[in-house]
Amino acid sequence: MSKRTLKSPEFFKREFYKESRKIEILKIMKKFGGYKAYEMAENEKAIRRYFGTTKHFPIPKLLEVDDQKAVYFEYIEGISLFQLLQLLDKMVKGKNIRIQKKAWQTKYICIKRAVEDTLYFQSRNEKLSSIISNPTPYPYFDRIYNSILFASKNILHEPEVSSDIISDINVLAGNLKVKSVWHYRDASPKNMMVRSKALSMKNGYSYLKESIESNSEDWILKFISKNLYHVDFRSVSQLVTQQDDLIHMVEHEVANLGPKINMISMLPGIKKDYDWYLTLLARAIRFWGRRIAYLYKDPAIYRKRYKDENHQFHYQKILCAIENLKKFKDESREFPYLEKRIRELGERLYGQLVFRAD
Repeated sequence: MSKRTLKSPEFFKREFYKESRKIEILKIMKKFGGYKAYEMAENEKAIRRYFGTTKHFPIPKLLEVDDQKAVYFEYIEGISLFQLLQLLDKMVKGKNIRIQKKAWQTKYICIKRAVEDTLYFQSRNEKLSSIISNPTPYPYFDRIYNSILFASKNILHEPEVSSDIISDINVLAGNLKVKSVWHYRDASPKNMMVRSKALSMKNGYSYLKESIESNSEDWILKFISKNLYHVDFRSVSQLVTQQDDLIHMVEHEVANLGPKINMISMLPGIKKDYDWYLTLLARAIRFWGRRIAYLYKDPAIYRKRYKDENHQFHYQKILCAIENLKKFKDESREFPYLEKRIRELGERLYGQLVFRAD
């Protein structure tokens, strides 16, 4: 990749930027009175028609597909699961022990349900292969390479990465590509909506606090099961590892249940094996790379988008993946040059870090 391409605003917007897509969605919602429209209409249409009749994987109703192949579907009034988890985190940081406990329970119920829905989606993978047009492998190499390249340029002032680093990225991406036979749901908490007009109001936090304080765990479970909806299937034509979508859900800071609780061991269908850490390494690099891109190219949006996050979180996840991969002696694929570059970047950003491989 040329230095000119790397420096151009187009590279940042094409590779990392999400705000232009948000602006377009807002325009569409304003124009059509609350409907959202997305590209990849044929795949969106196929997914909605296939899952539209099942209660196991709730999605907004398909309303129309116009001549320009834009998809219009039911607007879910409420907040994203990500926003709900943020509100619950706020309660956890309070001083009321009873509310803290209820907030932890509610977070676990939400995350468990989201994981179960993702596993249900994956259980239909064979059927999806017959209805999704032109599936292609997810571009793991490009995503990892561009993240490392951008960070190296802006943090270390090195316009290129060495052939040794590229070789490590090639091996990592090649190992992932072989395992990439699963349709990409993009199961981030931001791609799930909780239907609730009350939660979307200005006093949504107070409503949530009162609701979880005054209702049983069973009521909370039924509420989430009934009102959790899945949106945005533009990525479904890409093929990823089985672990990738689950990592999208549970390896975010907002999904943590605290340092003393190993939530992942409590969830169904998740096994922290070699493939998990291999995928986590790639995905955490991508998550971290996007934050670095915003930090250096659009700091105002960075402060707004990531104001509640610990910037080191995904960097620590990268180190966690690297250290755990070394434990699998029979399958181990070490990436010494990539690891060295990542540690150089981290030390320049954060200084020497104490690492805990959990």
